[in-house]
Amino acid sequence: IEVPEDLLPLADALKEERLDDAMIETPISGLSLIPGDLSLDEQSLAHEPLRDTILKRAIAKVSHPFDYVVIDTPPGINLITLNAIMAADRLIIPCDADRESLEAASRTIEAALEYLEFRPEVDADNFYRILITMHDHRDKVINHWFEKQVKLLGLPTFRTKIHRSTSIKKARAHGRSIFDYAEQQKRKGSDPGRGAKDYTAFTREILAYVKR
Repeated sequence: IEVPEDLLPLADALKEERLDDAMIETPISGLSLIPGDLSLDEQSLAHEPLRDTILKRAIAKVSHPFDYVVIDTPPGINLITLNAIMAADRLIIPCDADRESLEAASRTIEAALEYLEFRPEVDADNFYRILITMHDHRDKVINHWFEKQVKLLGLPTFRTKIHRSTSIKKARAHGRSIFDYAEQQKRKGSDPGRGAKDYTAFTREILAYVKR
């Protein structure tokens, strides 16, 4: 995506509730994008009134009637992540099959549940799920340990797992969606990898999840 140099900075778009002016169209039909930029950090929002709901209020002012809004935040618990938690109907937490990722996911869930106390309209039990990423079916010992830990913690997970796949990295390197990249590889008679297959399965599952 080529981002225009004169595009309204994201921090200003949020504070002024002008997300429409920070939005650009993409080559994918029906998909618009508000790109992140360096203007948005904790300090840019720290002194705003009702700072935890800046994103929620800005999204409410978007003029286009989108079917879905996907909020992608950096890892870690900060003011930006908390704004997303206050704005979202559902929380998807990507998690690799290792101890550090699982601990980080658990901290995110704890923070989310604390903030849900201020959102009584939200069903906390159905608010979040773990998406297992970078999955390698050959690592049977690690996978067994991880599944055991997830059960002990009582964390809900999606059935779909995103497998470790070079096709995902290659699609990003070529500036294509994983689906466009897979189609391109098929036309060449090459192996498209399993990235598109995994994300197609996940898309179907997430659509059923958000409609509950």
